[in-house]
Amino acid sequence: MRLGPVAAIAASGVLLLAAALAGCPGGAEGGGCEGCQGCCAGGQCQAGTAATSCGLGGVTCSVCPAGQACQAGVCSGGSGTCPTGCTLNGQCLPGTQPSACGPPGGACQICSAGAQCLNGSCGTPTCQGCAGGCCQGATCLPGNIDSACGGGGAPCANCSASALTCDANTRVCKSGGGGCATCTTGCCDATQTCQPGNADSACGLGGSPCVDCTISQQRCDVSAGKCAGCPNCTQGCCDRQTNACAPGNTEQACGAGGAACENCAARGMKCENAKCVPLCDCSGQPNGCCFGSFCVQGTADTACGGGGMKCTDCAQHTAKCDANSRLCTGGCPNCLFGCCDVLTKKCEPGSSAFACGKDGAFCQNCQQHNLKCDQISKTCGQ
Repeated sequence: MRLGPVAAIAASGVLLLAAALAGCPGGAEGGGCEGCQGCCAGGQCQAGTAATSCGLGGVTCSVCPAGQACQAGVCSGGSGTCPTGCTLNGQCLPGTQPSACGPPGGACQICSAGAQCLNGSCGTPTCQGCAGGCCQGATCLPGNIDSACGGGGAPCANCSASALTCDANTRVCKSGGGGCATCTTGCCDATQTCQPGNADSACGLGGSPCVDCTISQQRCDVSAGKCAGCPNCTQGCCDRQTNACAPGNTEQACGAGGAACENCAARGMKCENAKCVPLCDCSGQPNGCCFGSFCVQGTADTACGGGGMKCTDCAQHTAKCDANSRLCTGGCPNCLFGCCDVLTKKCEPGSSAFACGKDGAFCQNCQQHNLKCDQISKTCGQ
C-alpha cells in the first residue's frame, strides 16, 4: 500500500524517535543500547546508578549484592561485603592488579598506562629497588608490619592508625582480624575484637588474648588484667594474694561464699560471722573509737578515731588528734591538701590507693583493705 506524502513523513519520524530512544536511558527495547551512557538490561538502556541496574559505558547492568550500593557505576558496600579486596561490577577481586586496583571493601579502579597498583591505589614507586617492600620517604622497608605496610615500592601505610593490621603475605592493610591493632587498654577476643578486658568472661590488659575466668570459676582482677579467685571456695573466703581458700573466720582473712577475704585487723575491726565488725559496742557513742574493748570519745591524741573502729595513737607519730575529723594530723607541717606518710612524714597528694587522705591527716592504705581511694573525697571506699 502506498502512503501519502504526509503519512510517509510521519512514519519516518516515528522510526527516528524509536531509534533515538533505544540509545537513551529508559528508552524502548529493540535498539541494542547503542550509544548508551549507562548500562544495558534486556535491550533497554538504564541510567546505571541504581543497585538493581549498575554500570556505565553501555555494559550489561549488574545487580549489586545485598548491602552494596551503586557508586559511579560500580557496586560497592564497605569491608563487610568484600573484606579481602575491591568490588568491580558486583565481583569481589583481590584489588592488587592495575586492571582492578582498590582497598579492602572499596571500589576497584583501572590504573592508567605505566602506573602500578600500590597498596590498593594506583601510583608509581617513590623509592628505587623496593619491589618487595614499601617506601618510607626514600627508604625501602620490608612492608610487613602494622606501622609500615605495603609492597611493590608503594608508600608505606600505617595500618595501626585505622585499627587495622598488615597482612604479612599480601602486604595490605586488612580489616578482618585487625580490630586489635590499637587495643592497648583491654584484651583481644577470638574474633580479633578489642574488649574492655574487665569482664569475667573476657579478662585481660594491653591487647593480650582475652581469658574466660568463668571456666575456672574465677573472677577478673581488673587492676592486674588476669583471672583471680579460688575455684570451688564456697565455705570460706578467697585470699587475693595467694588465690587460696581461707576459712574466713580470722581478723586477717574474714569472709564467706568465696568472696575476697577482708583484713579486719587492718581496718581496726574484728571478724564476726564472716564479717568485719567494730571491736567494741559504740552504739551509745557512734562517733567514738574502740580502746581495747571499751568505746571512748576518740578525740584524745593517744586514742583518736571514730565509727567504732580501733583507736589510733597519734602521739606516737608526733601528731595530734583532730577533734572534728577524729583523724591524726600535724605530722607533716603545711600539708594542707594531701595526706602525711606515717613513716616518712612526707606530704603525699592523697589520691593514691596506697596513700589516700587529705587535710594533712595520716595517709590510709586503701589497697590493703581491698578498697579504692575516692579521687574527690580522698577517702577509702568501694
